[in-house]
Amino acid sequence: VGAFDVVVLQGEDTSGLMKWLGDNGYQQDPNAAPLFDDYIKEGYLFAAFKLTTGVGVDQIHPVVLEFDTGEACVPLRLTRIAAQEDMEVRTFFLGNNRVVPRNYRHVIINQVKLNWLNLTNVAADYKELITQAVDALKSDGHGFVTEYAGSSSVVGKGGLFSESWKAAPFVDAAPTTVVDTLSQQGIMGCFADFCEYYHPLVEGLLGEFLPVPDGLDADAFYGCLRCYEGLIDPNAWSGQLFADAYQARVIDPGQRAVDLLDTWPYLTRMYTTISPGEMTVDPFFHENAQLGDVSAFRTATRVNLCSGDDVVTLPGGRDVFIPNGFGWPSFIDELPYEEDIEETMQVGAPVNLVDNTALIDAAIDKWNHDHGWPQAPGGTDTTADTSTDTASGTDSGAESGAESGSTDSGGESGGSGCGCSSGDRSSGALGVGLMALAFGLGLRRRRR
Repeated sequence: VGAFDVVVLQGEDTSGLMKWLGDNGYQQDPNAAPLFDDYIKEGYLFAAFKLTTGVGVDQIHPVVLEFDTGEACVPLRLTRIAAQEDMEVRTFFLGNNRVVPRNYRHVIINQVKLNWLNLTNVAADYKELITQAVDALKSDGHGFVTEYAGSSSVVGKGGLFSESWKAAPFVDAAPTTVVDTLSQQGIMGCFADFCEYYHPLVEGLLGEFLPVPDGLDADAFYGCLRCYEGLIDPNAWSGQLFADAYQARVIDPGQRAVDLLDTWPYLTRMYTTISPGEMTVDPFFHENAQLGDVSAFRTATRVNLCSGDDVVTLPGGRDVFIPNGFGWPSFIDELPYEEDIEETMQVGAPVNLVDNTALIDAAIDKWNHDHGWPQAPGGTDTTADTSTDTASGTDSGAESGAESGSTDSGGESGGSGCGCSSGDRSSGALGVGLMALAFGLGLRRRRR
């Protein structure tokens, strides 16, 4: 299957299964033996994957496994022998309806726990929030958070597949023409002193069939194959095998990905972190047609008052008052990380196991009241200029944050302060997403 040799095994006992794997060159861990015991007793089959001869890890690609069952499963029990603490797991489901966990809990995070005034380390902070929320009592490390649920049309198809990608021209091609042909197909391009690859497997594919000669720079070599024609390895190049690999690893999977997006109208994305000691149960998932959409974006609005104080309106509408000179309130440290923990069925509304909504609301109301918010009726409340901060986590394992700076609304009539008239207040809710469907965090700031 593409770059892999795949064998489907049905073992009657663990010792026989592990012996076969060892005899056939598969790497294995002795710690997997008790896990194999459990899976064999439950009637599971095993798909053994290894890279074909001469293929490197840069050629690892997605593989489609089809099952008769209508449920999806992530085999975390077997994963735990090589897992790290708080390992991130993201799941994407295409179907007709929203997907929810069957035997894990569905967790709704307490968004007040994020520091919306300082999103510099938002990715790490978000991961910590998720970790603490799914580890809470009643979830106990077995929970998922929905990051997006809605139309699958949000996934851009650019880069997945192009009608211009054709394998046939390579069958009889001279090796010196390969890069030119790939460039004509729009899947890579070489320029004065560098090459760009518009698909993650193309560079590795070239490296397998047109390996870079010792002492040469890859960009220089692929940028002018004719210049180094005498150094091309004739034993590595095969037009037919290159065309077959290109078709199997790049073209066919891309076409299938587009077909899946065209076939299934609904996408659900869920996220969790889980440690090896918690990987005792494989999560199963099912559809629930009665549950609503979940936006990919989380946007807060920060309003600067004439007094110098701020009010931050969080996603969902909660207001947090920030006195002049204060940072994000410290009382929030005492609040739970989880707002709701739910059991999600195949039909009907979720069953609440934990509901901290009233507790969170009461804590915020007390903080606001103790600091004089809401203001007494009759106060002046006008808007000067508008500026915007945005930030997002493109991957919860990598920190990402940016401040866009200030933009003049163009509506000032007397400088900043309480004597200003309203400018353009529709700055737009900003949330920067992951692949256009990610968990986006944004802070929109207004000055009053």
